[in-house]
Amino acid sequence: MSLPPALESPYRDPKPHFFEPTVSVERARQLADERIRGRWTRPADGHLLTKTAAPRLVWVPYWRVAVGLRGRLLTSDIVVTANDIARTEAIPVDGVSGYAMVCARSAPVLLSFFATCEGNAPPWHVAADELKALDATAEPLGPGALVIDADVGPEGVHEMARGLCEKGLTQMVPGGATLLRLPDIETVVTHFVLVPHFWVSYEYRGEAARNATEGFFVALHGRSELIVGESHPSSVRAVVGRIRRLVGLDPSGLR
Repeated sequence: MSLPPALESPYRDPKPHFFEPTVSVERARQLADERIRGRWTRPADGHLLTKTAAPRLVWVPYWRVAVGLRGRLLTSDIVVTANDIARTEAIPVDGVSGYAMVCARSAPVLLSFFATCEGNAPPWHVAADELKALDATAEPLGPGALVIDADVGPEGVHEMARGLCEKGLTQMVPGGATLLRLPDIETVVTHFVLVPHFWVSYEYRGEAARNATEGFFVALHGRSELIVGESHPSSVRAVVGRIRRLVGLDPSGLR
C-alpha cells in the first residue's frame, strides 16, 4: 500500500467535515519508531534503517453512511440426532442502527468498515457529534498536511455500505450454521469526512531489502493510535540473514 497520486479531476464535496486528530506528532513518531525497530523480524543490520521522515499528517476521504436494519437474520443449523434435524434460528436485529465508513478513494488507501451501535465499534470509532465542518477560508488541517483526492461520489456509496453491513452481519452467524436470509438494510449518506492519519516513511538498503528502490512506511490512525498499514523489509530475508550470521556465512550472499 502506498499513497495514491493526485487526481486531475477529483470529487469535491460542497460541505466537507473532518475529525480532529487526538494523536500528537511526537506520539506518532514514537509509535512508528517502536513498530520499525521493535519487530523481532527486523534486519540484523538494523543500523541501516536510516532517514526516518517526520510524521506526515494525511487526511483520507470517507463517506459516513447511516445504516438501519429491518427484519431478522435467519440461520439454519443441523442438530445432530438420530434423524439429523435441521433447526432454523431467527436472530432479531430489527431496529439495530449503525454506520459505515466507506473510503471515498477507489484505489485502496485504508480499509472501510461497518460498526453498529450495539458494542462492536472498532478502536477508531468516532461519534457523529465529533464531526466538525471544514471552513474553506481556514486551514484547520495543519501545515504540510496531505489531503487524498476523492473519486467516489455519493451515488455509488449505498451499495458499498450495504456490502460492508452484510459482511458484518455474517460474522454474527454461529459457527457451523448456514445463513439463510439477511435483514433489509437501509442506508442514508450523511457526511463527507476527512479522517486524520499519520504516515511515517523510512529508508533501508540492507540485506533484507527486496530491491534498491523499495520504500517503507508505517501508517497509523490519527485518533486511536492503531496501525492501519505498514511496509517493512522482507521478514524472510531478515531471518535468513540472521541464520547466515550464526553459521558464519556472509549475509551479503542474499544479494
